[in-house]
Amino acid sequence: MNSGRHFSTHMVVTIVIMTTISILILSAALFFYFNNRLDTEFNEKLAAHTGTVELVLKRRLDHLNSRLRDLSHNNTIRVTMMLGVTSQLEEHIGNLYPEQRGVHFFVRCAVDEDIHPSLDVVLPPVILSHVGSGTSRAEVYYDQGGSRKLLWLLSMQVMRRTEQMGTAFCLYDMIQDQELWNEIRSKVHGTVFIRIPDGHIDLMTGAVASPQADNAAITKLKGFDNLFYLLPLDNLKLQKTKFLILIASVSTVVLVLSLAISIGLLGQMNLPLQEMTLKAIRISKGERDTLFDETGGYVEFTQLSRAFNIMLTKLSEAEEKSRYGELFENVDDAVYIVDGQGNILEANEEIYSQLGYTHDDFLQLNRTSFLPADDAAVLLDHGCRGRKITLETSHITAHGQIIPVEVSGKAISYRGNTVILNVARDITERKTAEGALRESEERFRTAFENAAVGMLLIRLDGSFMRINMYFCEMLGFSEGELRGKKTTDIIYSDDVAVSERHHQRLMSDHVSSVWLEHRFVHKSGDIVWGVVSSSLVHDINNRPLYIVSHVQDVTDRRRAEEEKRRLEHRLRRAQKMEALGTLAGGVAHDLNNVLSGTVTYPELLLMQLPEGSALRKPLLTIQKSGEKAAAIVQDLLTLARRGVATTEVVNLNDIISDYFKTPEFERLKYFHPHVEVELYLDDTLLNIMGSPVHLSKTVMNLVSNAAEAMPNGGTIVVSTGNCYIDRPVTGYDDVKEGDYVTMTILDHGIGISSNDLDRIFEPFYTKKVMGRSGTGLGMAVVWGTVKDHNGYINVTSIEDSGTVFTLYFPVTEERLSRIRTDLAVDDYRGRGQTVLVVDDIVEQREIATMMLSRLGYEVTSVSSGEKAIEYVKKNKVDLVLLDMIMDPGIDGLETYRRMLVVNPCQKAIIVSGFSENERAREAQQLGAGAYVRKPYLMESIGLAIKSELERKQGRLQCSSPQS
Repeated sequence: MNSGRHFSTHMVVTIVIMTTISILILSAALFFYFNNRLDTEFNEKLAAHTGTVELVLKRRLDHLNSRLRDLSHNNTIRVTMMLGVTSQLEEHIGNLYPEQRGVHFFVRCAVDEDIHPSLDVVLPPVILSHVGSGTSRAEVYYDQGGSRKLLWLLSMQVMRRTEQMGTAFCLYDMIQDQELWNEIRSKVHGTVFIRIPDGHIDLMTGAVASPQADNAAITKLKGFDNLFYLLPLDNLKLQKTKFLILIASVSTVVLVLSLAISIGLLGQMNLPLQEMTLKAIRISKGERDTLFDETGGYVEFTQLSRAFNIMLTKLSEAEEKSRYGELFENVDDAVYIVDGQGNILEANEEIYSQLGYTHDDFLQLNRTSFLPADDAAVLLDHGCRGRKITLETSHITAHGQIIPVEVSGKAISYRGNTVILNVARDITERKTAEGALRESEERFRTAFENAAVGMLLIRLDGSFMRINMYFCEMLGFSEGELRGKKTTDIIYSDDVAVSERHHQRLMSDHVSSVWLEHRFVHKSGDIVWGVVSSSLVHDINNRPLYIVSHVQDVTDRRRAEEEKRRLEHRLRRAQKMEALGTLAGGVAHDLNNVLSGTVTYPELLLMQLPEGSALRKPLLTIQKSGEKAAAIVQDLLTLARRGVATTEVVNLNDIISDYFKTPEFERLKYFHPHVEVELYLDDTLLNIMGSPVHLSKTVMNLVSNAAEAMPNGGTIVVSTGNCYIDRPVTGYDDVKEGDYVTMTILDHGIGISSNDLDRIFEPFYTKKVMGRSGTGLGMAVVWGTVKDHNGYINVTSIEDSGTVFTLYFPVTEERLSRIRTDLAVDDYRGRGQTVLVVDDIVEQREIATMMLSRLGYEVTSVSSGEKAIEYVKKNKVDLVLLDMIMDPGIDGLETYRRMLVVNPCQKAIIVSGFSENERAREAQQLGAGAYVRKPYLMESIGLAIKSELERKQGRLQCSSPQS
């Protein structure tokens, strides 16, 4: 046997040594090959990632440069910079270039070197130095409050002709541009950082980093001074490590297998004797559970092993019965022992009484007879594995009743075998209490989470304990974002003090609850109004525990109230304008009748006087005065919003250009020699539907007011442009969505006070000297004209800084019509046709009769509609000149309707001192021709009559006139 052990030992050693040498050589060769392969793939990946990052960063900066170029060339920005109207400048920049993705656009004026709009944070000196240096692009690094930042500063000059008005800047916080980094992260796996004197900044996170050359591959980004791309070597090292571990693991497994095989061979030689020896030693130490193998190759050893096994079994049973008997019977819980198949081996009296079985019947059962099969399997599995387990399950009694129990299982040695000891405790009372508690908590949770108001549980220090979903949705936060915050963190700053006073009142012993209404701050920064009702919760000893608050969102109600107040204010203003307009319209009608002689008679007399007559000059003066008075009447009609016909296609650029060539503008320059005008007219301006006369007067009034607002001189800027409003704009006037042409007239004069701003469009309201600077109708005419053009007005003004009027007119797609040239009298002279003049005012009849007779017509006049009907019944009339308003008697519409009964083909022209109204349009629908406004002008009345006489009667179902 000694030589056998010696041989087996040397054989095992030889196998292990040869296997080890072979595995080491093969492992070294494999590792060398794959190590070189991994290095090559990593270098190719680094080059590809670097090119991708350079392309993404360059594309982002090129985009910012393009937007900055648009900002520096924007006409509106240049105009507002030149005039120093900071509110308009900041509004335009804010609307056109809102701050987003870490990008902030602003301008610095060359005059006062102020920055607009002002930045949210104070710029450190290092950035201000770059702002003033004029560099086109700069990488600026600075440390602000312990936070390290990298900013790109892009700049571009804003020029007016050859003069630099300022500089446009783009401040780009690359760290904040998460969309940029998300794009880079989706394409590469490395990090972009900037190298600074005392370390590095990871631009993708903003954190300070210290990349080590031995832990990462670093390469410089082309086109960027201090930017580098870092690709960690961790993945490469991990791959190498995994491969090394794989080789080592395989080698170890092979080595261990060879060693196990060798040891197995050795064990087969020495196993029988060693086993007998070891078991004998264990029995000598008192280990009664040791059994001998009864299947040995020799009869003597087999019989001896069987005898020893019987002796050890009897001894173990006696010891175990003595050890567990007293424990079984004196414990209050049910105890039972099962074997590896779940069969009952032993149990105490408690389990019998609990389940209703007798001792003998219970010992015949398997554990699955009174335990759920799944739970019985779990207990048995853990017990067989030697693991202790405690499980909540249930026992099924002999009568089918279910009892909740808590069962603990543990493997023990019993009668020479490994069995499982189970202890079962009845937990019926505990389960009942837990169910009641869960039901109560569930009711509270359901009520809390599904409440139709915000509900808060607040600690005594003001921090949140619990927040329901309604309150989270009300403020736009998640529950996690609010947890740990205090109430003062979400209350509007101006309302914090009053909220704290109510909190102090609640904490006193004098009040049980408090109620207040204050503002919260939404996650987006918006204001949310809430009605808060709070009460204090105490424990059984009357000590305060926490605060329960109910919050009702009343933001919509608040906004509705504010909107109601705003609409009421506008309604009162509109009603005032309407009332004054109605008054002005009535006055205008009477004045038109009075002015007819002043305007018409001089024209008739001048036609009869020779060129050298001394009466021509007084008559011309009378005529000019009448025309001026007629212009005032037209202003009154415009004010009444009943005198603007917007059926002609016009271009505002033409209207503005034509005004600056008029004598009125020359007179303005004479009285205000120190005032200059600059025009910025958009060459691509779209057309609108409008009245050139009224639009020209609007330009004149606004330019005149701007000049008078600058008594010491200055510059008036007039600009036009196309504008698309994609959402309603609320200002002095609400602008609806749509395409508009805008006209802006800007001055930097004395401005308009807030008290006067709401009244500037009222008729006869003026701060000027009455009789010297106008009638007080100029701005009222502007208002009426814009409203009749379906347009809007926005006014912003700062006292001692200037005023900006912006007019919005709806765009039309129609093209400009040709301009009619002036006509000679012969072009509209009659050929002896008969005309009946119907007017209730004698002067109007005389004027019309004289003018039409001068134009070659046979004229008859009557004073009422009734007389006109009687006349046409007896006489054939080629055309009726019909006044719309006649008192007393029937009006023009009813007169024409009755005339058509007499003669269905009767031609007529409508005239009135009022503007065209519904009754006039109804008369035209019946067949009447043009509408002519008083006072008469020979050209207008002549053209209208000639056109109507030549018009075919296609729209009328005519028959022979009745005699």
